[in-house]
Amino acid sequence: MKHRSGQAVVFALLLCFIAAMLIFALQREPAPRTRPFIAAPPDSPPAVAHQQGQRGTPVPPPRYPPATSLPDREASLRPTDESQHGRPPVALPTPDVHAADVMTGRWRLWFPHWPSSTAAPVLRSITLGAQGETQQHSWPEIALGLQPSFPGPSLYRLHPSPNRRLWVAEIAYGEQVYPVVLDLRQGKVYTPPGEQAYFYAWHPDGRRVLLSAVEGWLLADAISGRYELFTLFDAAGVPLPVRAVAYSPDGRSLAEASLYPPTVAEPTAAIEVGLWRDGQRASLLRLVGGSMVAEHSLRWSPDGDTLALIADVHGEGRQTQLWTIDTRSRIPTLRGVLAREEQYNHPPAWSPDGRSIAALARSGADEAFITIFDVNDGGQREIRPRTGGSPSHLFWSKDGRWLLFSLERGGYSEVWITSPDGVRQQALAGPLPAGAPFALIEDHE
Repeated sequence: MKHRSGQAVVFALLLCFIAAMLIFALQREPAPRTRPFIAAPPDSPPAVAHQQGQRGTPVPPPRYPPATSLPDREASLRPTDESQHGRPPVALPTPDVHAADVMTGRWRLWFPHWPSSTAAPVLRSITLGAQGETQQHSWPEIALGLQPSFPGPSLYRLHPSPNRRLWVAEIAYGEQVYPVVLDLRQGKVYTPPGEQAYFYAWHPDGRRVLLSAVEGWLLADAISGRYELFTLFDAAGVPLPVRAVAYSPDGRSLAEASLYPPTVAEPTAAIEVGLWRDGQRASLLRLVGGSMVAEHSLRWSPDGDTLALIADVHGEGRQTQLWTIDTRSRIPTLRGVLAREEQYNHPPAWSPDGRSIAALARSGADEAFITIFDVNDGGQREIRPRTGGSPSHLFWSKDGRWLLFSLERGGYSEVWITSPDGVRQQALAGPLPAGAPFALIEDHE
């Protein structure tokens, strides 16, 4: 009898222990839906362990100001007087033209928004009508699990597919970045495959994405997650130290920019741009002294004939240079210097007609402006925001008549639009988190 009583006590204690463990497990926070990217996946072909500090990604993501620094209000076409929220009012310029001349159709603008001072940011949208008016519709907000303060996670960058039907959103947590795929029309979010995956490029079909992951290079369907392994090796079968890739518009060619570190035989680092076609690689440009290529700094022109590259080169000091390469003649051209002795991670933006490249330029730590480079005649012109501030995230409208950008000033940002000559400038929406990206879908897309 005593033996049975002892067994009962042991059994009861075991049940109590199991119940306590279940309660503890239920109270724990759920694991994150997506694993963040670590600077250089150890088993990925483009990653070289001793070059972790040379990737373009480790630029700290935009620092969100404290949640209380942004007003609790709906997004509008023009920011209202904000002095009541502890910040002096912002004097916006009077447009040179009516909004009807700017907005030649209906656009839907997506951007990070704080529903309240204590809530996490969400992606929300407004419709801009033909008269520039804001039209609210029943499009749902999209929650990406963002946080209102640094280090996040925060929305770092948005990459449209070639047809702008899908978007890759890069989510930053400190210096770690990981991608999700957005269908803004359907309000759906998809997680790409791959362990510690990082987005590099869209395929021209607008459905597949090229990712670097622990498994290697993955060419993955953005919706279904199915993928095939992709290899980039040199003639000797050694993985190339790739830092940027870009598909040609017709999908027949793949360009890559590789960063070669100093060696005993070659004491100076170098950047080489290669062109892959029919399984063969041809070298287009080699920059001796090259030290940095950001992941998205290699871009094809719309006609598929010219490549644009932004790279850091050390010669007489550190320069961030913009190059173009004619892929038919294989003739490279240095277009200009965008920054000196500064961290730089802003991709170039081709105009839809392929005649111009918009790029950010910096003349100092606190001064930034937009430069439009004419590819045909070699000319260039500056566009300086009239209210001051730091522009970023350059984006052309499909008709090429307007250039949109995010303008940061005073700890927050707004979405602005400008004509290519810089004469007509207008604020469209805000406020956004400082340095935050935006997405534009035009009515005919």
